[in-house]
Amino acid sequence: RYVCDELHTQRKTDDVIITREGLRGHRYQYTNRYCDLCSPFYKIGGLKGLAGTITLLGTIAAAVFFYLHP
Repeated sequence: RYVCDELHTQRKTDDVIITREGLRGHRYQYTNRYCDLCSPFYKIGGLKGLAGTITLLGTIAAAVFFYLHP
């Protein structure tokens, strides 16, 4: 379940993805809604994207620290 529910609509983006399967095509429509807290971070995926980015940066920083530490 997403952090921002249907009731939070500070910012809304719609994505349409069409996939081909042989001669058929399937159309999938996604609506991403962001609340007041998530709206500044919508380009990286809201709070979930921010948490993933912080985790990735922390992992890289820890790897560099342990690599350089004697």
